[in-house]
Amino acid sequence: MKSLFVFLITICSLATESFYNQPLQLADGQALDLNRFSGKKILIVNIATAGDRVPQLGELQQLHMQMGDSLVIIAVPSNSFGNTNGTAAEVAEYCRQQYSASYLISAGAEVKGNNQHPLYAWLTQAAKNGALDSEVKSDFQKYLIDKNGELMGAYAGSVSVFSPAFIHALNQ
Repeated sequence: MKSLFVFLITICSLATESFYNQPLQLADGQALDLNRFSGKKILIVNIATAGDRVPQLGELQQLHMQMGDSLVIIAVPSNSFGNTNGTAAEVAEYCRQQYSASYLISAGAEVKGNNQHPLYAWLTQAAKNGALDSEVKSDFQKYLIDKNGELMGAYAGSVSVFSPAFIHALNQ
């Protein structure tokens, strides 16, 4: 009986949080229920409106158009690296006007540090995501979630969504 109790405690301590239970709001303030994307791959990208990687906003739109409903793209405006000006609603409007963005754009969030958003805590901590520890090192860092809500991988902000490595991961 004692060994069964120890086994159950061990199993419970290994349990990870579900991606689909992470809180997220859209730029307009509406709650986004991630459960509605169960069965689809999801790409999470922390975005900025200044810096040399801003053209990736256009790449995200191209990918969104190519992949259609098979991939959900969620852009997360963040000023964690000092490259985002304005509110999340203003960033969303900028993305729509400059890049015809039709992918989802969330409310702004801190992606690192003491005020890290719970979604990014899940993305960066193996204890929560069950896969890997990572650190958000720059704007446009990418996280790919599989159809079961499991973290597939993290990609540096310098990696294009059209790079061979990313396309290979996307097609797995």
